[in-house]
Amino acid sequence: IIMPDVRASPSSWYVATAADGGSVSNSGTDIAHPFLTIQKAINRSSSSDIIYVRRGVYTYHNLISINRSGTATNYFTIMNYNGEHPIIDGTYIPHYNYLNSSMEIKASNYVRISGLHFNHSYMGGITVRSALNHIRIDNCTIGNCSDFAIKVQYGSYIWIENNYIYNNHNNWSSIGGEDGISEECISIEHTTQGYIFGNTLYKNHCEQIDLKGGCSWCYIYDNNINDTSDYRVFKWSGWYYGGVGIYIDARGIEHNISIYNNKIWGNYTAIQLNNEISTGHLENISVYNNVINITNTTGGKYRSDGRYGI
Repeated sequence: IIMPDVRASPSSWYVATAADGGSVSNSGTDIAHPFLTIQKAINRSSSSDIIYVRRGVYTYHNLISINRSGTATNYFTIMNYNGEHPIIDGTYIPHYNYLNSSMEIKASNYVRISGLHFNHSYMGGITVRSALNHIRIDNCTIGNCSDFAIKVQYGSYIWIENNYIYNNHNNWSSIGGEDGISEECISIEHTTQGYIFGNTLYKNHCEQIDLKGGCSWCYIYDNNINDTSDYRVFKWSGWYYGGVGIYIDARGIEHNISIYNNKIWGNYTAIQLNNEISTGHLENISVYNNVINITNTTGGKYRSDGRYGI
């Protein structure tokens, strides 16, 4: 006996501001009856569904928590609707630890975030953590966050592509303490098979792209990075004035990392390979075909590690 495949096809859900008809009492199943919040759409969704977010500003007092997964052929997706420009305002999100962000993807697989604008977060833009695989963040804008733009911990097959990331790590919310403001704009930790490409990073006041904690088989390429910073930012331990364009920090065995075809310019070191703890080391690190111009000395530099191409 051959049983028919009765699995449901992925569903589409819609979210809009009140100005475009969003309501907590709507069904969310079509463009004419959208939900008011992204979280409600997530809570009502199933594996491999797609959530379309319409234009406007979405201001939340809680982080958007994603606990759904997709499949290799149908990612669970949250994306802008029909080229519109939804903005997620993170001014009032929780800020009780260094991982807090406007959106968190936790213990999920095959998830895609596309075409959203994360703005003015009290902490960070997007957090990805807890043994995830196949996560794609593409064509998003992340800017004006007090701390990081994207933070990934313990992942595999992570794609961060074609995003515009600007003016983060500005500490507008005056985060304090050792677990306060970090030092990385895109932070990738304990990750294998990471692909960071096609992004534009502009005037973030910290290390622009950082791989640490024993990353492996990661590729950083075709990014445009301007590491110029026009003003100092205070972190709990001192002042920061910009940061390295691409920073590789062992903190374990960091191996098989390729850095190529990037354009890096500004007033800070372009590429730095380092080991911040004595038990870590680097293996098979390839750096080639990058264009570097760090001749801009406007604003100076407040840390003591110098200004170098590599």
